[in-house]
Amino acid sequence: QNAKKQNTRLVYHNIVQRSIMNDDAVKALSNLIAQISPEIQEDNKFTIETYKKLTEKQKEQLRELCATTQVTKLADLDQNIKISEDYAAVKDYSRQAKKILDDKYGEGKYVLFGPGNSPACLLSMLADEGIETTVFPFSTKVLRGSCTDLLRQPVDDDDYEKYYTRIDWKHYFASFGITPESIKEIKDSGKVPVVLDYVYKGDTIRVLKSLFDKIGLSSDDFKFEDLCNLFVDDSESQKQLNNNFYSIFLDGKKIKLYSTCQNTGSVPEFYQNVEKYEKLYEWHPFTKLFFFLHYDNLSNKSTFSDSIN
Repeated sequence: QNAKKQNTRLVYHNIVQRSIMNDDAVKALSNLIAQISPEIQEDNKFTIETYKKLTEKQKEQLRELCATTQVTKLADLDQNIKISEDYAAVKDYSRQAKKILDDKYGEGKYVLFGPGNSPACLLSMLADEGIETTVFPFSTKVLRGSCTDLLRQPVDDDDYEKYYTRIDWKHYFASFGITPESIKEIKDSGKVPVVLDYVYKGDTIRVLKSLFDKIGLSSDDFKFEDLCNLFVDDSESQKQLNNNFYSIFLDGKKIKLYSTCQNTGSVPEFYQNVEKYEKLYEWHPFTKLFFFLHYDNLSNKSTFSDSIN
C-alpha cells in the first residue's frame, strides 16, 4: 500500500514539473541541497520557519550553491543558469513594481491576484513586502482537449454549458478565497482587486474574465495589469531593469523554475480536486533556493527582524 501511494505521488509530481528539468537534474540538485541542509529537503516549501532552522555555515554553503552555474533544459535547450543573478533581477523588478502599483492605486489600497506560474514568484515576494496577494494555479492549457472551443472569441452560453460545467469553477476559486462576497469586502474596504499577470496572447485573461462573469464574479470589479506594460519610464536604468527581468520571463520561460504555483497543464482533474493537489505540492529545488535568497535578503530588514531572528 505504501509503495502504491509513493508511486502515485511520483506520477503526480512528474505531471506538475514536466519539461522544467529532467529527473536526473532534479535529483542531483536536490541531493546537493539535502547534503547542505536536510531541513530544506524535508519541507515542501521554503518559508521563514525553514530559514530560521539554518546555521550560518549552511547559509554560506547555500549562497555558494545559488551562485554556482546550474545546467538545465528549458524549451528543449540546455541553459546555464545562476539563481543568484535571476533573484537579483526579480528582486529589483518587484521593488519597482510595488512603487508603480502604490503610486497608481495607493499604498495598501490594492489586493493582488496572480493566475498561474508566470506571476507566482513575484507575487510571493510582494506578499512578504506586506501586500495582500493570492496566487492560484490557472492555465488555458486545461482548455485544450477538454474545452478547446472556449479558445474562440466570444465565449457564448452554449460553449459554457458544454465545456465549463465539467469543472466546478465556483468551488475552485472559492478554494482560494475568491468569491463574490470576498471581492465585495475588498471593494467595501476601499481597496482595488488587481489581477497581475504576464500577458502574451491574452488568452488567459480573456478566459479568466469570462469565468468570473459566469460564476457571479464581475470582471468589471477587477483591474488587470500586464507585467510587460507595467513600466512606462524610458530611462536607461529602467530599460536595463526591464531587459534583465524580461529575459527571465522570455528566455525559455525561466521564471517557471522559480514558481511557487503548481503547473496544472492540461489536467482537468486538478481543477476538480484542487485541495488534494495543493496539499501534495512540493516546490521545485530551484524555487527553494530562490526563496532562500529571498529570506536571506529580508533577514537584514527591520520589518522582518522579529520573525526571522
